[in-house]
Amino acid sequence: MKHTPGPWKVAEHYGAFRVITASRSVALALYDGGSEDGEVMPNARLIASAPELLYACRILVRRIMQDVNATGADTPSEVITAQAAIAKATEDR
Repeated sequence: MKHTPGPWKVAEHYGAFRVITASRSVALALYDGGSEDGEVMPNARLIASAPELLYACRILVRRIMQDVNATGADTPSEVITAQAAIAKATEDR
């Protein structure tokens, strides 16, 4: 299943932060006593940036791999790390 299309944004919601699209909520970040209260908004912003980060990683990996394939160089470890993150986000493992 694909994720909800972006862009996503953060909206304050009764002391918590909702990650929303134009049509619906995607996630709710709130202080639950297990993390620092100051982490809630940064966590919400990180969640809201997920679609753009995924897109950027895919573009960068594709571009770097074109150069790797053209030159016969080894795949950089940073690309391998990005590929693992993409797989984690998309369940392409």
